[in-house]
Amino acid sequence: MALIDTHYVHKGKATENQMITLLKPRLYPENKKTILITIILFFLIVTICSATESYKNANTMKPDSLSDLLLLRAMKSINLDNFKAACANLDSLITIDNSNWPAYVIKAGIVYTQMTDDEDFNREDHFKALIDTALAGLNAHLTKHPNDKWGLFFKGTAMGYLALWEAHHGSWVKAVFKGLDAGKIFSKAVQQDSLFYEAYLGLGTLNYWRSAKMGFLRSLPFIPDKRELGISQITLAKDNARYASNAAALGLAWIYIDRKEYGRAIAITDRLLKQGLNGRQILWPRGIANFKRHYAEGTIEAFSRILESLNRQEGQNYYNISLCEYYLGLANYWKGNYATALSYLNSLLDREVEKKVKKRLSKKYKAAKKYKEKIKKQIAEEKKRRSKQS
Repeated sequence: MALIDTHYVHKGKATENQMITLLKPRLYPENKKTILITIILFFLIVTICSATESYKNANTMKPDSLSDLLLLRAMKSINLDNFKAACANLDSLITIDNSNWPAYVIKAGIVYTQMTDDEDFNREDHFKALIDTALAGLNAHLTKHPNDKWGLFFKGTAMGYLALWEAHHGSWVKAVFKGLDAGKIFSKAVQQDSLFYEAYLGLGTLNYWRSAKMGFLRSLPFIPDKRELGISQITLAKDNARYASNAAALGLAWIYIDRKEYGRAIAITDRLLKQGLNGRQILWPRGIANFKRHYAEGTIEAFSRILESLNRQEGQNYYNISLCEYYLGLANYWKGNYATALSYLNSLLDREVEKKVKKRLSKKYKAAKKYKEKIKKQIAEEKKRRSKQS
């Protein structure tokens, strides 16, 4: 028994009345279950149509109920390393309404995060196309509604992603100027509403890292040091934002690592793990913080989990796997697990990788060779001691 005349359904937008006509149910009163399912489908269609209409000529880019649900799902999926599911949630929103500019922005962020996680940046064109589409729509929206804090927030976020890209793969000068542009947009959003916590993540990130990268220049009287301001702004986002909360927590973890406050970084990852967010985005700062403070157990626990996760992934360029083996090799050396340490370091040094990956790992290769020699000497000395004792 067919519930829906599916051969009438086609791709594209439809008004609420068109959708209801196209999906007109065939009701059979004798089948109560069929009627119930049809009613549920009806309300689902109405919900989707309402969401579709909400961004047409809207005076705000504030996510509606459906967007809110799928945005939160997408963000949770990122922190569970499920990038495919995260993108699927955003694709659903874009399919329903191709003028949902916030969905394009968040999807661009997911694509960038996945490229960073993979250490493979071959989706640059896709990333930039999403940003260009989002900015074109947001600029048109802000021309009509220049004080929409949500429109400003999503535009600032898109500009922030471009600044990140330039910082890591392009021009540092361009990164600075794009970052400053993003900061101005976030500032304007906060001017509209001082309790608009979503915007404080971008604002705080800019303030902290701009000052942190200035080094000795911070001592000059005309260059303000905004690191503490940045931390307080990101903390506001962590504690109060709906969408930016977890990203703000991770941002703070990396800041605390930069400040050598490793215990505070680990405490943040502890809280995220207790929430069931156990993806690599959380485990990387946890592992690095433990490694930096020479805590072998914590280093082994974090990087073993990351390595196990990476080994399940296809299409590896082995950069991240090599890093994990390096950290695990050294941590096991600290513990005196020399055979295990050698196993990890040999795996790192013996693997064939692409030239660009090899170049990036050159310092790790050099250090791994030194530790390998140290381990061999330690093993030789232990053999001598045992032979004397016997």
